Amino acid sequence: DERQQQYVNTLKDACKDLLNIVDNVLDLSKIEAGQISLNPQRFQLGQLVGEVARLFEASAQSKGLQLLHHVDDPQAQDLLIDGGRLKQMLSNLVGNAVKFTQSGVVDIDASVQAIDHRRVNLLIKVRDTGIGMSEDVLKRLFQPYQQGHADEARQFGGTGLGLSIVKTLAEHMGGQVGVRSQTGQGSEFWISLPCELALGQPLAEPRPPSPPSQLQDTRLTGVRVMVIDDSEVNALIARQILQFEQASVHMETNPRAAVDWLIKHPHEVDLVLMDVQMPELDGRQATKLLRLHHPDKALPILALSAGVTEHERQLAIAAGMNDFISKPFDAVALVNAVAHWSRRPTASMDRVQGHWTASMPSHALWPELPGVDLPAVQARFGRQVDLYATMMHRMLAEFGGQQLPDESPQEPELLDSLMARLHKLKGIAGNLGVMRVHELARDAEQAARARQLDAVGQALHSLRTALQTVSDEVFSRLADAPDSAPPPTSATRLSEQQLRRWIEQVKARDLEALQQWPQARSSLHEQLDDSTLLAIGSALQRLDFAQALVHLSSVRWTQPSP
Repeated sequence: DERQQQYVNTLKDACKDLLNIVDNVLDLSKIEAGQISLNPQRFQLGQLVGEVARLFEASAQSKGLQLLHHVDDPQAQDLLIDGGRLKQMLSNLVGNAVKFTQSGVVDIDASVQAIDHRRVNLLIKVRDTGIGMSEDVLKRLFQPYQQGHADEARQFGGTGLGLSIVKTLAEHMGGQVGVRSQTGQGSEFWISLPCELALGQPLAEPRPPSPPSQLQDTRLTGVRVMVIDDSEVNALIARQILQFEQASVHMETNPRAAVDWLIKHPHEVDLVLMDVQMPELDGRQATKLLRLHHPDKALPILALSAGVTEHERQLAIAAGMNDFISKPFDAVALVNAVAHWSRRPTASMDRVQGHWTASMPSHALWPELPGVDLPAVQARFGRQVDLYATMMHRMLAEFGGQQLPDESPQEPELLDSLMARLHKLKGIAGNLGVMRVHELARDAEQAARARQLDAVGQALHSLRTALQTVSDEVFSRLADAPDSAPPPTSATRLSEQQLRRWIEQVKARDLEALQQWPQARSSLHEQLDDSTLLAIGSALQRLDFAQALVHLSSVRWTQPSP
């Protein structure tokens, strides 16, 4: 029964804690006896950091934390070092960060700095917005069996061995560790290790090392990006994130039209974000066409996909793609990837301070949304609660109610079509932070791929129920949320010139057009009747810009177009 299951889970957790303590004691004993050996092997830095992040993803999500990770220099990922020991040290730091952070962000940031043409310095920082530490605690932090305070040991558990092992291992590998922290302000731990670049890897010119806390600008002013995704919601979210950083973003939901346009306009885009799974022409096929016909063979093409397996990564790279970005979008990772591949200075963004936080919302604007990964949603949408509501409405209109079948189709063609729809829903739900829907869509997609029809039917039933729950408990609260824009008044009506610009925004499917609709409606009220205005507003709410333009075609101007 439920009580017995609780006992089993408690026993399981206690056994894991005991095993961890024994492992730490054995490691410390080996280190002190000089019996620790290193095994340098070639490994990929980005892969190792990703594995550690995934290791703590579930525990971070259970606390409502946003777990971010970023590798600063993908050109120098293949290193010669004891990857197992490095993973052990990083896991210790990330585990502590998740343990001692009750809300906010845990952020892993790795960079490689050249020393000469063969040697590099690896710098890994783990930042959190947790409880922080006083100066007195910092002085004894890396000593064996030391923790912050006795009450913290009782609340959070642990033996105080982990950081001592991290410090000793780092020094044994010729490196060092450090920490910066203030009580109540979070902490930043860092590991600095010398290592060699694997043979055959290009190495950038040596540059002077920067202090671990130094921040650089990663704004994308002037970078021209095309987003190609058959899901307009996903494309709009990507554009929203990049426009926060001042990028110029064009989006296209038809991959064939996008490829044709790119070939005819080879110098008007700096980088392409390409969805992998699209109907008729998928991202890999589109990339192969671009590599064959586009004049710029070095045009960066980054894959977007809600399915991120090593096999899919390899297929994307083999097709000519340069990098792989997972859905749901990690806003900071997306911005940094675009900054790197558009040949902009790539640096660590401060996820707690600076520009990104300036774009973040006041929490008062966002209602409590049960089951929604709100920190991730806020990172993607900033203050625009109404825009989020619009996209939620679009998802429910496309997949809610009776839009999904209540049982698995038997015909292979229909099952493949359903699988494509589930993959699309998985990406949209993840980007909207509706993680239960995201997980159920993933399970249903996997069952459909394996042709497990009974499992597909069960997953579809659960998925329809979850979507209805989102409609009842999440979307209903968004409808009652305060608008992020001030209410329109007579003073906020648009001039004729401003109205022209607004219609151009609608033509460009610019999300700013939604924000200015109340002012535009006030300006159009003299020309268009209430039913037409209602139809325009409804079309914009569905992100159906084409239908909105049909109704706007009857607008008359008092002055000729400039």
